[in-house]
Amino acid sequence: MSHVGRKGTTGFGRTYSLARGLAGLGHTVSLLTTQETGFRLPWLVEDVDGVRVYATPELMTAGLSDGGYGVLSTALKTLFWGPRLYDIVHSDVSHRPASGWPCRFNRWLRGSAYISEWWDNYGREGQLAHRDRPRTVLGRFLQRYECWAEIESRRAADGVVVLSEAARKRAISVGIPGDKLVVIHGGCETEDIRFREPGNRSGGYLKDCTLIFGFIGLTTGDEQDLAPFLGAFTLLCGALNLGLVTCGGKQSVNMKTRLPADRIVDLGWLNFRRESHRLTDVDVFVLVKQPNAKNACGWPNKLGDYLAFGRPVLCTRYGDVAPLMDQHPDCFYPVDWSEASILQTLRAIATESPVRRLERSRYARRIAEELFSWNAKARELESFYRRILVSRKNNMSRDE
Repeated sequence: MSHVGRKGTTGFGRTYSLARGLAGLGHTVSLLTTQETGFRLPWLVEDVDGVRVYATPELMTAGLSDGGYGVLSTALKTLFWGPRLYDIVHSDVSHRPASGWPCRFNRWLRGSAYISEWWDNYGREGQLAHRDRPRTVLGRFLQRYECWAEIESRRAADGVVVLSEAARKRAISVGIPGDKLVVIHGGCETEDIRFREPGNRSGGYLKDCTLIFGFIGLTTGDEQDLAPFLGAFTLLCGALNLGLVTCGGKQSVNMKTRLPADRIVDLGWLNFRRESHRLTDVDVFVLVKQPNAKNACGWPNKLGDYLAFGRPVLCTRYGDVAPLMDQHPDCFYPVDWSEASILQTLRAIATESPVRRLERSRYARRIAEELFSWNAKARELESFYRRILVSRKNNMSRDE
């Protein structure tokens, strides 16, 4: 499996968790990534949970490296792993050179089955619609390359893993056959996240707040989606004695100045395998997203972790999250993407009985264990691998 960026960043959690799950099913799994710090040639090797992790060095900036445009890491992965014999090579962001090129070279040289993941809508109607026009020649070139390679790299694959039904429909619309596609949503760390009943707090932060809301993995791009929630929270946090905890270390200056300092805490970047207990004081997690094409094509990996904590989620209806909300209403507090709707729901949550909150929490944890564990997602991926291998074998037999 080939990861797009540095170890521990940019989607590494999903790729590593799937690799670990496949190893647990008895497969031999190698994971290619880039060293987060340091410079060890030709690579750093670790055996972690049955997965052999190879991390190459990189000379480019962290931004280019995490974006999959590291020159040295791409070259080392392609030249050293390309000739090795694998049944399947799997790229998590195949249009980025550091992730996709080693896999495509290996398929060309060794005939392995090539699987591509498609995490998001990277094109002009997706991510690029929410970015400023690049100021440099290199930036404009990479933007054009991105638009072309996003589609071409998936058309070239033997199989494509998408994260939502909207993404599957988009893939079919650009000429990828439906039998080459599978939808595999994100999972959650049910082994690492221990369930604790709501109200049983450790007292680590926001000790005097009656209700604590939480948001995992805060990035600079989340603030626009969270705007109606932040507005409603600011209006009611004093009257309802609310607190907000985030992790990710990406609170903007605007967020820090807009929200009352005694009502919000950021825990920075957390290692979930060792520090997930720091979020068990949260009563309700937040997943407020604007319904649009960009958000509909992806899947919020944090959702599985929210449910693994055994906490209901304040959530807008969008993409594949919407049918899940209909199937398991006790896991969610549904809201519109508007401040007025969220204000009304925050008041309702504040008056909900402790018994009802406990029922919701236990149900959310059960759904996480049954539907969203990474072991369950690995079994879905293994089934897809077998399907693609059988299809390739049948196609080869017909060509002979």
